[in-house]
Amino acid sequence: MMLWAEPTPAPAGGSRPAAIACDRHTLFDHRNDDNKKQLDNCISQYRSYSELFKSVQDKGTDLLISPGCTESTSSTPPMNITVTCDRGSSTDLGRLKYDGKSCVRSFIQRFTEFCDARSISEAKALSFATEVFTGDALHWYRSVKDRISNWSELINLLRQDFDQLDYDYRLLSEIRARTQGESENITIYLSIMSGLFSRLARTLTDDDKLEIILHNIRPCYASTLASANEIKSLDSLQALCRNYETIQARLANFHEPSAATPNTLAPEFAYNGNKNNIIEQFKEISFERRGLGQTTLITHRIDTGDAQPIRQRYYRMKCWLSMWSSLAKVLGLRRFYWFLRKMASQDFALIVAS
Repeated sequence: MMLWAEPTPAPAGGSRPAAIACDRHTLFDHRNDDNKKQLDNCISQYRSYSELFKSVQDKGTDLLISPGCTESTSSTPPMNITVTCDRGSSTDLGRLKYDGKSCVRSFIQRFTEFCDARSISEAKALSFATEVFTGDALHWYRSVKDRISNWSELINLLRQDFDQLDYDYRLLSEIRARTQGESENITIYLSIMSGLFSRLARTLTDDDKLEIILHNIRPCYASTLASANEIKSLDSLQALCRNYETIQARLANFHEPSAATPNTLAPEFAYNGNKNNIIEQFKEISFERRGLGQTTLITHRIDTGDAQPIRQRYYRMKCWLSMWSSLAKVLGLRRFYWFLRKMASQDFALIVAS
């Protein structure tokens, strides 16, 4: 701060330079006092700011943020802001159509599942009613929309006006007639039956459901279910049937052990019973044991035992063949073959003479 003073005029009886010197001395003394105060003030502020700057460097904090703001910021949890765009959901929602001619319960179930999957509110779903309904259903909605205030009321009116009167009775008959398909495993079949049960307005008890399914599953599970003490739930039934299916899958994938080859790493551990097994099979079906391959010579039919008969052609027999066939019936096959062998030998003449 600068201080200025006007020069005092010289006194009448004195000299002018002496007066000016006196005024300057007084002015300098006044300025020195003010400057000293300002200097002391600046020095004190400089020291305080220096100490504060050193403390900031040591702590590594920012003085532009007040302590109160820091505490409030650290104590306040972060905000979770979610931004969603329902344009795609709204477009897909408009693709669900109902014309009033198909099953209304199926439409309600599919529409509800879609809204739950896309997190669509009931108010949003109600606003798309004119996009969803077509044909007769659209005419119906226009006539009742003044009486509808929420989605639940719309669903109730849909069931009341478009549901068949004997729907539960007819559906229950279809449920009782729905047996398990040949290519359906137990899991898929139970899932389908669960969907049918959910369409009923009156929910069946678990015992009723179990009784229906026990009557409709395939008979191949009978041996497995017979070994169980008691089946009280659908979960236990599914577990038993799944166990049976697993065992059957293992049996279907079973194969006989392969024979040893030149590339086998450990031929001593390979299975060696194939050749012996084939020989035993031929012995089992040989003539000495079962008489397979024999012919009666009358119908020219080869006896194959339990095996599937070989496709054959039948020929008309000659008279002498008919005679030999009659002789074979009288003597029996073994004696007849013995007789033929003797005829071919040199002792045939002795046999005739005797």
